[in-house]
Amino acid sequence: MKYIGTNHLAIGASVSKVLSSFDGEFSSQKVLLADGLGSRIPCVIGDVKEAYEMLKSKLSSDTVNIEDVSEKIFEVIWEYFGDYSNVDSRLSYYNDTDNIESEDDISKVSGLKGKNAAMCVERAMLSQNLLKSLGIESYYKQSQIIKNGDIDTHAYNIISHNNKYYIFDSTIPTLKNGKVNPLVAEIPREAYEQIISSGPWVGCSIEVNHYNPLRDTDVNIVYDAGRKYKYTCEEEINKTK
Repeated sequence: MKYIGTNHLAIGASVSKVLSSFDGEFSSQKVLLADGLGSRIPCVIGDVKEAYEMLKSKLSSDTVNIEDVSEKIFEVIWEYFGDYSNVDSRLSYYNDTDNIESEDDISKVSGLKGKNAAMCVERAMLSQNLLKSLGIESYYKQSQIIKNGDIDTHAYNIISHNNKYYIFDSTIPTLKNGKVNPLVAEIPREAYEQIISSGPWVGCSIEVNHYNPLRDTDVNIVYDAGRKYKYTCEEEINKTK
């Protein structure tokens, strides 16, 4: 059985392999999230058909480039999950490992719909499915980051479209053309090929400086922090709303 989690996660003998990146569409795959007490809680995507319908209604013949598509996907993520005002109650919507006796007991990301409690794992999982539904090559990525000097773990997406490569972060988005957009940085192919790889000995750290309109603050993030190789993005910081 393969779980999707951080590269260096220690989670017991029943788990044969832990992945740090996943290029499929989530259905029954289990993702591990931290409970803050040293344990990991499994979750699955659940029924997110409504999100697909929401995206379909937002797309039009004018939505032709990846920036426009990314903007619409963010709108769906935001409308589906809500804001961050209830994140302190996030784990109350999940069954912890002591209460899981069968597959049916594993909590669903879709259960956080409209709860204003979803964080990076839930938003990146749904982003992954929405991107894949449009035929966009995307990887769900879960790794260590350094955000404004603080070490954390984070889930985001890495995408490829028309021979260009991007970090797609629906939790810490940026501004493009005056609208909130998760397409935070374009990266070179070499960095893309490194960061989508799973395993403790491969990867590429990618440093990005951008403006986060959700928090009204500048952020410096090193994605997949701690790798031998590092690429620094030279993104123009745009605060025009």
